[in-house]
Amino acid sequence: MPDGDPDRRGENRLQTVYRVARVFAGADHGLARVVNISDHGLMLATHLEVRLSADVTVDLSEACSLTGEVVWVRPGQCGLKFKAPIDSAALLKRLRDEVRTPQTRPLRLPIDKQVLCTSPLGMQVVRLRDISQRGAKIVHDGRIATGLDVKLQLTALIECRGLVRWSRDGLAGLQFEKELSVPELGSISRL
Repeated sequence: MPDGDPDRRGENRLQTVYRVARVFAGADHGLARVVNISDHGLMLATHLEVRLSADVTVDLSEACSLTGEVVWVRPGQCGLKFKAPIDSAALLKRLRDEVRTPQTRPLRLPIDKQVLCTSPLGMQVVRLRDISQRGAKIVHDGRIATGLDVKLQLTALIECRGLVRWSRDGLAGLQFEKELSVPELGSISRL
């Protein structure tokens, strides 16, 4: 909806309190926040570059994915119209119930990038396989063990300190000391 145009939607939007979502737009993906949702569309606060008429996929959880067409764009925001109407109230209830299950994990972003890992063992280059706000999966040379304190240098400005929660066969799962923000994970192409 361009600035100055009246809001012509005749339906209520349900506020979702800025729920974190995983968004795929063109060749890039990242985390974003769903500002509001209705039966016919949603509004995203995003750091991804989106274009009018482009199809965008929004994962609200690992089990809930929506696709829509971009119908308006503003800096840091866009509006999507769903391909088919949904029952947004039932969807939000289902997502609320899903969060209460012990299996719920933060949304992970697939990535394949070399990063520097520092630990008491020294420094080594590892391959980042996926990342969420609370942790990451890395491929390493076999020396990184469960319980090890590590630091990942994701970019020149973003470093994550954490603990190795599991390690086997050259793969390790890290839990970060401090949660990464949605803007920090807003675009994988910028990591």
